[in-house]
Amino acid sequence: MQYMDCENKWCIYYEEGHCTLIGISVNSYGMCDDCIMVDPDETEMKMRRRRQVDVLDQRDEYLEYRIARRQQAGCAEEDDE
Repeated sequence: MQYMDCENKWCIYYEEGHCTLIGISVNSYGMCDDCIMVDPDETEMKMRRRRQVDVLDQRDEYLEYRIARRQQAGCAEEDDE
């Protein structure tokens, strides 16, 4: 049996990139009419939001570090000339 591909990780029928339903209906917008979204409680949402912000902050810090290193390397090369 072959399941439809699915990218909606918040749908209750989502599992490892596929829809677990055997047959689905898709509306004119290309959206699944059978989709039922997970509704986590507010405590869970706050935790996940905070975790995602932390991940994005770490990326920003890393990018700022890399930019500063490149600028320092560029200045050092210019000083050698």
